Amino acid sequence: MCGCGNIAVIAAETVNVSAGLSKSEIILIIAGLFLVLAGVMLLISGKNTEGKTWLAVMAAGIGALLAAIGALLVRGKTGGVQPGDVATGGAQPGDALINAAAELDAFGNMIASGGYAYDQKQDIFYSVMDAWQRQYGYCRLYDEAAAPLGMIIDCEPVAFEYGGKRWLIEFWKGQYALLTGCEVGVYQTERADLDIPGVFSGTFYDSAGDGDLLNISFLLKKNNKTLMKREGAHWWLTGFILGEFSNPSDLTMDIGITLKDEPMRGAFLKALEKAGYSEKEIAVKGNKVSLSFGRTRTLQPKSRTRDIEVVMQWKNRYLCERYRQMTKGYASMAEKLGAVRTGAPETYQIILGFGRSKKMFEKFAAIQSYIEP
Repeated sequence: MCGCGNIAVIAAETVNVSAGLSKSEIILIIAGLFLVLAGVMLLISGKNTEGKTWLAVMAAGIGALLAAIGALLVRGKTGGVQPGDVATGGAQPGDALINAAAELDAFGNMIASGGYAYDQKQDIFYSVMDAWQRQYGYCRLYDEAAAPLGMIIDCEPVAFEYGGKRWLIEFWKGQYALLTGCEVGVYQTERADLDIPGVFSGTFYDSAGDGDLLNISFLLKKNNKTLMKREGAHWWLTGFILGEFSNPSDLTMDIGITLKDEPMRGAFLKALEKAGYSEKEIAVKGNKVSLSFGRTRTLQPKSRTRDIEVVMQWKNRYLCERYRQMTKGYASMAEKLGAVRTGAPETYQIILGFGRSKKMFEKFAAIQSYIEP
């Protein structure tokens, strides 16, 4: 369990990116979280129980949190950004149409620089074949970096050997800051494992090359309601819905993967069984393997502690609600992002880094020199 100091740091990062908070609100929220946690620790330790010190500390913390929430609600009813507002001047949805062409260009540049494209019919973002993320491959460090960056996601790595190489097919689903999404990635390597003291010990995989692409499909459901579906030959098939908030446990992926041949299919099936999937949960037709990814069967990242998940999901829910409020009344995604960019630049910057952002790959620099070309 994280200590008070770690929680305070996470809280500070949370409120700093929650655009529109005043300094007093930031102080109240951080103080409230700190005092509540301190009260819990006093209760657990058994100290000062006769004087009910833990109760007083927790009461003070809860009071600070309620005061901050009250300030937010009052400001939201009086001077805050209202549904349909773009900036403090109170611009209306029709005003965005004046700069529609400029917003469309900015929108196109934004998603292209992030390694993504936009599906207007499904209203989702998805990764392109030549995304810049392809050069970074995969290692466990990336999954460990996810939760502290606000990505609360389930990870399901399935590793196996085939054709003289070690392969990894991994599934992900959950909340990526302001987006609900999912991924299927294909990676392979012929290298030995890395052992870098104090940095990383394990396998580094390259993203699958053009000759190793697999036909992949998925259907993402939230509490049995379909959110999106995608299909194609890819090394990294993804989909993300902006402004949708979900807990990973709300989501289920129905996945289909067509392996290259029977030996590869057999190796993948054995790896799935080793991971914890039973024969009843797997369907095989030719070289296509289908399964449903709901609950995880493999070990999840150590960084995704309960404390971090609670704080980050609180932040993610707040950002999603704020995004929906600010974009209410706008029809196109370009107009919606234009409204956020004008009215809440800090939130817009978070959107720019959605999915697997460059911050997630910062650890790559520490291991790059150890990776043989």
